[in-house]
Amino acid sequence: MKRILQLFAIVALIFSFACHRSTQEYQAVADHFVVAYYLHINSKEALEFSRGPAAEKLQREVDLLQGVEPAGKMEQPKMEYKVLPCKKLDADSVECDYELRIEDVKTRIRHGKLTLKRMQEHWWVSDYVEAEYNDPS
Repeated sequence: MKRILQLFAIVALIFSFACHRSTQEYQAVADHFVVAYYLHINSKEALEFSRGPAAEKLQREVDLLQGVEPAGKMEQPKMEYKVLPCKKLDADSVECDYELRIEDVKTRIRHGKLTLKRMQEHWWVSDYVEAEYNDPS
């Protein structure tokens, strides 16, 4: 009986570690995507974390901006973000809400949702949806 309890404890520990590791992985991908796309304003960088419809949207942006030079040095507004706890849809997909706070002349808040899928043992942003700006002031 003692052997069975030890075996059960080991299996539970391995399962707990695997779940925690998976959570860390998709949370990290969600964070990297938000930083690349919104804070760095870099669609190419965000493509590195994307597959499916998200990658298609980003590739269209990259293609549209190809050959377009920035109109000089623009002051970037102060931006902060947080990715809220993700909701597991099934074993290989999650949804993560995020909030982006943008401060320039006034403060605006943008909410959105990321859908992440595990493909070939890696997590990828498969889609993202943005809500309209919200002006809290």
